[in-house]
Amino acid sequence: MLVILPALSWLVIGLIFWRRAPFQNDLRLNLLLGWVVWAAGLTALTELAGMLGLLSRLPLAAGWGIILLTGLALLRRSPRSHQTPGLPGLLRSLPRSDALLLAGLGLVALLTLVIGLVAAPNNWDSMVYHLSRVMHWLQDQSLAFYPTHILRQLYLNPWTEYVHAHLYALSDSDRFLNLVQWFSGIGAMLGVSLLARQLGAGKTGQILAAVFAGTLPMTVLQMTSTQNDLTAAFWLVCVAIFALEDLRSPNRTAQTALGLSLGLAVLTKSTAYLFAFPIMAAYVIRRWQQSRAAFVRPLMVVVALALLLNLPHYARNFTAFGSPLGPAEETRLYRNQRFGVDVLLSNLTRNLALHFVTVSPLNEALEGAVISLHNGLKLDVNDPQTTWQDHRFALKRFVVNEDFTGAPLHVLVLMATLVILGLRRKKLQNQEVWIHTGILLAGLLIFCGFLRWQLWHARLHLPLLVLSGGIIGLLPQVIPMRFSRWLGVLLLISTLPIFYFNQNKPLAQDWNIFNLPRREVMIIRKNLVVPYIEGVNYLTGERRCTQLGLYLPDEEWEYPVWGLYREAEIGPFRIEHVLVNNPSNRLPRQPFEPCAIFATQPLPGGETVQLEGKPFRLTWEMPPVRIYTEE
Repeated sequence: MLVILPALSWLVIGLIFWRRAPFQNDLRLNLLLGWVVWAAGLTALTELAGMLGLLSRLPLAAGWGIILLTGLALLRRSPRSHQTPGLPGLLRSLPRSDALLLAGLGLVALLTLVIGLVAAPNNWDSMVYHLSRVMHWLQDQSLAFYPTHILRQLYLNPWTEYVHAHLYALSDSDRFLNLVQWFSGIGAMLGVSLLARQLGAGKTGQILAAVFAGTLPMTVLQMTSTQNDLTAAFWLVCVAIFALEDLRSPNRTAQTALGLSLGLAVLTKSTAYLFAFPIMAAYVIRRWQQSRAAFVRPLMVVVALALLLNLPHYARNFTAFGSPLGPAEETRLYRNQRFGVDVLLSNLTRNLALHFVTVSPLNEALEGAVISLHNGLKLDVNDPQTTWQDHRFALKRFVVNEDFTGAPLHVLVLMATLVILGLRRKKLQNQEVWIHTGILLAGLLIFCGFLRWQLWHARLHLPLLVLSGGIIGLLPQVIPMRFSRWLGVLLLISTLPIFYFNQNKPLAQDWNIFNLPRREVMIIRKNLVVPYIEGVNYLTGERRCTQLGLYLPDEEWEYPVWGLYREAEIGPFRIEHVLVNNPSNRLPRQPFEPCAIFATQPLPGGETVQLEGKPFRLTWEMPPVRIYTEE
């Protein structure tokens, strides 16, 4: 299977850095360096293939073949460094209780791997734009922007979807797409354990840090999804690690890895700008304090590499919308219309409240407390200037969903840890943890002060919570070791409800990922599953339509249409958005003559409309789906 080529390349690049060991005596740091280099190579290959109009199966396979053969040649010439410890030796040296914690974390990883391989992608954003943009890229064999009702398919940061495009093209399936976030979760756990060591944690603390990050409800959920929050969290962990490494032992390898990590984080998700800013600000200040004479050159390397990875996407955005970040009418919806201490306090309390949604009496009490605070300060808890569109502040029942689930236990553990570390700070080996804590607090304040409050913000906090694992790793230094290990056990047990009550990918309910057809797992929304399936059956069976127009003005789910069309096996087909009424309607697209229009709203003009001089009439309807066919 060609899909194994990127995985083999990742493995070979990791082995190269493991054997060459540019970071002496540091297996994890060398593995993360290989990971970052592989990701940068994937970015370059994607951009090159897209530029040449070759973003398809065979050209991508050829590209990975070249990378793999080059890597094997370099690996053969890479004598193993005897100073790098082997992983089996590290595991054998662990106390039994720590090994059991790792085994529990391994079980979490195994269960999420099974879910990721069995279940179809089905979260909201993936159905609307993450995977839909991938299908348009592969159809056009290019990353060029195209007319679409869903502008997020164009301007939002695309790195995770780059990987999806490779996996889909090489396997001709979406079977492996969930693995992008799964591997990101594994990388985040590995990285956080290393970050904890950099902050002064011992072996038990490093394992506890990994357990904390790996048992976060949103980590567990997103390891089986095609979102990008966990991937962004992984790259931000790498940013923090390589920044600390360069501060402790300045070297060009760490600076290169820092620049690539920063570029990958930003290319993955826009919130990385906010979370990376305090990390980089602390890095720049401390680098300047260390050596003012040798300050500029390392910073130029970091900035140049980060910019290089993002420049092609910036250019596409600037050409289409006049801004490297996307259309102003869309991007301004995310940020607050006004700023100030009152806005910061309002958003901070509302964001933190999202993580304490548990049972009804507590939810009502917490909701009332937040509203009372706003009333006391004469603030509107639903101020449209600081609240996303029609969202209303309300804390309902706890749901297990990769869009909304908070982390009540983990946030309480983090708060308690900070108090304990503060009271027993003299027992800490170094005070680096307080700089790290300040960085995370600054990231939270920037996030709350800049972005409008949204109901799904709990998942956007994931990078901060993952990075907090480094702080948790210091607990064994200030409390008895057995309590730290029992805490790890408690965190592992807390994942059981997450697995059992998962709304989108249930394991053991009456209907679950094992007894439902894959297409019904994909279309998890009950109001869409029958209309979408029957609508596409009508198009592919009765009408034999292979040139389909889409009318999705309400940003309805698009990817299931692609999935159902591929499942129908009617031969080559083409799907394009039509009647687009936004800035993307000026963009060029390849020749296209639709034989039908799949709409989720009535077309403007009634039951018979004109499209490019041809009449289309409503011939099939099952709300919300309406199908117009050429007369």
